[in-house]
Amino acid sequence: MDNAENLQYIAKGKRATILLLLIAGVLLTPALFFGFELCDSGFYATFYDQIFERPESVSYNFMYYLSGIAGGIISMISGGSLLAIRIAGLLVCLGAVYFITTMSRDRESIFGLVAGTIVVCVGIWQSPLSLYNDNITATIICATFALLAAALRSSNHLRCIWLIAAAGAAAGLNTWTRIPNILDFLFILLVPLSGKRGKECWKYIGIWTIGWTIGILIGIGIATVLGHLGSLCKMFSDLFASASASSDESTHSIASLVGVLIDTWFGIIKLMIKVSATGGIAWYMSRLTKNKWIKAGVWIIMGIPCLSWFAQSDIVTSVAAISLFGCLGVISTSKNRDLRIMAWSGLLMMAIMPMGSDGGIYNAGTITLWLGAPPAFEFLRKTCGKAVTAIICATLVISGTISAFQGGFYFDSTPVPAMTGEVKSTLATGLFTSEIRAKRINTILSELEGNISPGDTLMVYGSAPMLNHLTGTVPAIGCSWPELLTAGSLKDKLDSSEAPRYILLMKFNSIGGKWSASSDEYMQGGGEGSGRFHNAKKSKVILDFINSRGYGVSVSTQDFILYELPGK
Repeated sequence: MDNAENLQYIAKGKRATILLLLIAGVLLTPALFFGFELCDSGFYATFYDQIFERPESVSYNFMYYLSGIAGGIISMISGGSLLAIRIAGLLVCLGAVYFITTMSRDRESIFGLVAGTIVVCVGIWQSPLSLYNDNITATIICATFALLAAALRSSNHLRCIWLIAAAGAAAGLNTWTRIPNILDFLFILLVPLSGKRGKECWKYIGIWTIGWTIGILIGIGIATVLGHLGSLCKMFSDLFASASASSDESTHSIASLVGVLIDTWFGIIKLMIKVSATGGIAWYMSRLTKNKWIKAGVWIIMGIPCLSWFAQSDIVTSVAAISLFGCLGVISTSKNRDLRIMAWSGLLMMAIMPMGSDGGIYNAGTITLWLGAPPAFEFLRKTCGKAVTAIICATLVISGTISAFQGGFYFDSTPVPAMTGEVKSTLATGLFTSEIRAKRINTILSELEGNISPGDTLMVYGSAPMLNHLTGTVPAIGCSWPELLTAGSLKDKLDSSEAPRYILLMKFNSIGGKWSASSDEYMQGGGEGSGRFHNAKKSKVILDFINSRGYGVSVSTQDFILYELPGK
């Protein structure tokens, strides 16, 4: 390749990158403004509020330490704006888009990259678009594989070594974004899977290990400098307690996590087999004739049920099934080395990133498929043709868009046209939800006003850590979401921690797209919304603590009771 051709290739690559970034930015913008929930977003935001000032109050969140550092910086700059945290989340997603474009050097057709990016972005509407552990994890994983891919195609030996070391360091540092990311060490499997063998392969593994160890040490060094080692140690004890608990007590027990992985992949593989078998029959039958009308008829007859299955499934299942099938297809048939490397990277990301999540691949959603979707759609284009693949992509986009706009935004089932309500807080400016939901939150905030003050210690029991963020209060017992703890851990923390000045018991379930009606039964751990998160055993621990310490009722309303510790 001469200089003129090289410059032309670079310019073409830059245009493709800019195009994809623009597409992703436009598609993700709606998710900035719509939807409001009290649990996950509040869990992140409260972590970011306190990580630098009172890290001990959010020590449980230190299993997401690196995201806490990033979010804490954004929170300091923006004053805790939830919209700013979402904008930061969008920028992180754009970072992932940038890295996946660097992995594909074949610019003859960017169809796979465009189609894969579009469906992943539409899927993100149904996940939290905030700066948080999962999207930071996904972007660092994309960066890791981009560095590995660059190393594997480099003819410069020294450059190859540095790139592998940098990739290993990124993977090691990613452990502190989310502790299960320690399994990112296995991404080095890309080296032998790409064709490296013998001494060269073992040399690369050794360099990777050194880089990975450096990444781990960088995280420890940051925690040491910031005085966070104590909180990290507390976090590991919490993590061990959750993992070793029974599946009836903890959604993060080993048994629960393994069971979730099996269940989620069973559904995805089932859909993949149904569609691929039907599509395979259509492909075979279409090759038996040269008549284009008969060919078209075969594809229409066999394609309609396939498109129907995709439309009826949630977008994560559909895109995961396509990504799995397409990546396997690329690996089996393609001679394009870059595309094969990307397909192997996509499979490794799909397999490893969901581990440790209580919802498997559905926790992070389609961002788990940043690397798997592009080579999969490129495989479909080459196998089924651009028209058929475009129809599949359009079906996913249309069904995903309809689902989101009819009420599929994360934990907010309000249809978009009905999202006209705003929470009356400067921290929530720019975010919209239903008038009913906004009014309910505003009523809670107004009833708390005058009874608690920013800086007070407030324990919220009822999956609503957002109340800590909106009121500027400090979580108790090192965890703003007590339901995440087992009943035993909850009791131990209450007994060993300083008694919080205030304890707020919610009377309704706020997890999910639709909130439950208020009931005293919910405070006892029963009724709608009760389960492993919120149950009678955990509620009894808190109610016994309230009674034993002599808490008195400060405020009692339809939606909550606020208890205050006398003498504080």
